[in-house]
Amino acid sequence: MARDEDVDAAAAHWLARLHADSCSNTDREHFREWLASDPRHALAFEELTAAWDTLGRVTWPAPSVETPGPRLTRRRVLGGVAASVIGVGSFAGWSAAYAGVYETAVGEQRSVVLPDGTRAVLDTDTRIRFRDSGDTSEIRLYRGRASFVARTQETKLLCVRVGDAQILTNRSRFDVECVDERLGRVVVTGGRLKIVDQTARLQTRYVDGGQEAMAGEGAPKPLDAPALARATAWQSGRLIFSDDTLATAVAAMNRYSARKLACLDAQVAAVRISGTFRAGDNDGFSKSLSLMIPVEIVQTDAGIGLKRRSGL
Repeated sequence: MARDEDVDAAAAHWLARLHADSCSNTDREHFREWLASDPRHALAFEELTAAWDTLGRVTWPAPSVETPGPRLTRRRVLGGVAASVIGVGSFAGWSAAYAGVYETAVGEQRSVVLPDGTRAVLDTDTRIRFRDSGDTSEIRLYRGRASFVARTQETKLLCVRVGDAQILTNRSRFDVECVDERLGRVVVTGGRLKIVDQTARLQTRYVDGGQEAMAGEGAPKPLDAPALARATAWQSGRLIFSDDTLATAVAAMNRYSARKLACLDAQVAAVRISGTFRAGDNDGFSKSLSLMIPVEIVQTDAGIGLKRRSGL
């Protein structure tokens, strides 16, 4: 069945609508109805998603020195579609491949309700893509960390893919972390899920509420209340450290800010700290450290350096 320009134009309209701040549950329901009303609609989105992923891998030539121009990004293309709802078939359809993709910048967090009712909170510098194939909802986590509240029907499965691993559930609350494009850590705060992970000693694991599972490791382990609170604190914009090395804390804080922290000597990096800090506030973090432990703050070209205080 041929696909005409009207289908691509409609896809561009839904792209703009779904990513608007004013997008409502009614809009999403109408979108699902549109998607199911004609096989060409789903085909258009599938083909164009592949095209959009290709765009993400293209290295664009730098503009000439004489005529500098704006950098072409997916966010810029999306803004153009939202502004004009492009009606030209080829470009409109190509741009519409962004539908289903949700992402955050460094220092940004975002809460969304996906078309199947799953609630997702995206942490800093995170990217996911959602697809609904009827009996299964699939979310691929490409980078970062996200928290999900699965609310699919009893007969419908939610599958979260991270690298070669799959997380399968239909009623649960859990956090998933992606490390170097692979599954890192899964923390379940309610319900039960199954992990199928080819990199783990136990390839199939069941994880219950109050447990965590780490990639490449065996059976999941239970988390006490304080550990569970630390693991999920990021959702409220906080980071909690408990006898962690300063190097570990610095790495965690740096995920949320373009102004980077750095330990300038090994002794400082090995110091252990505990406390609650606001994610993204690296200046406040460093000032608090200077009051807690004998470190000196050094302003560097890259950001903020931490070294032993003079005379110690």
